Amino acid sequence: MESIQTLSIISRSTSDGHQTVDDEQPNDLKIEHLQRRRSSRFTSLRFLPDSILLAVFSYLTPLDLIRCTRVCHRWYLLVSRHQQLWRRLFLRPESTCGYIGAIHVRHVEPFISVLGTRCGSALLYIDLPVELITVDVLRELAIRCPNLQYLTLDFSSAMQLHDFNDLYEFPCNLKRLCICLSEVIFLEAFMRRIYGYLSSLQTLHIIGTMEKPTISSQDDVSNYETINLGKIKASAPNLRVINLYGIGFIDDSHVEAIASGCIHLQCLALNYCIRVCGTSFKALMARCIQDAGMLAVNWSSTQLKELDLASTELSEKALLTL
Repeated sequence: MESIQTLSIISRSTSDGHQTVDDEQPNDLKIEHLQRRRSSRFTSLRFLPDSILLAVFSYLTPLDLIRCTRVCHRWYLLVSRHQQLWRRLFLRPESTCGYIGAIHVRHVEPFISVLGTRCGSALLYIDLPVELITVDVLRELAIRCPNLQYLTLDFSSAMQLHDFNDLYEFPCNLKRLCICLSEVIFLEAFMRRIYGYLSSLQTLHIIGTMEKPTISSQDDVSNYETINLGKIKASAPNLRVINLYGIGFIDDSHVEAIASGCIHLQCLALNYCIRVCGTSFKALMARCIQDAGMLAVNWSSTQLKELDLASTELSEKALLTL
């Protein structure tokens, strides 16, 4: 305390050469002022090291990171030059109001440049709306983002597709692929270009356009196969999880095809696939879902406690067989 008081004393010289001490203000006020200056120095964000700021930034959404670049030049450089902050990109506009902080891309060419510089090899997940599912974007992802593992392709709002005749590059290390179907778009022309890149795929989500409350009977559903599930299955032999949600054309023949080829399958979801009656479930259980715990149970003598049939239309015959 004495040292702080000493610092607060101001020395001055008089006209006759003698020094006098100017200590007109109370010492406690001067001490408080110095302490306030010292505390402000250590609580200001500008004094935090880069490593701490980067750790804080790692918890932010992509939209928040973009806002941080407008704070100051230092933050702009930190956010722009550290690829580990850009592991996930959410680009579908309908996600903007959610907690993930989706980004709306207005200009495709600058966005393609950013993919290679700001994201690069750190990018793990990206979801693309239909306007960004182009040859150039997919090529950049394949070349500049070799560690991309999770890809969502949202065709749900598409009225027509881009020309993919020149598509010769596609991410080849994917673990999960999600495809959102359109009501009017047949995807076979696009899928033919990417079948050869799906060998590493372990999880497949195909999201249809059907919602149960809008369906009065199965006769109201048009049986158009907008995507060839059999070819996907043949191109992705390591599939472990298949989620088919609300797809009108899926029936027991498709389940039979899955059972005949996906030997590593651990989970098959068929919510709102109302054409599935369950006749192929027995073959599915015998060929694919061979969990040791499931097989060890003597189901014929076991009293089942719970059976979840939410969002299914299983027939009486299927239930009896089960």
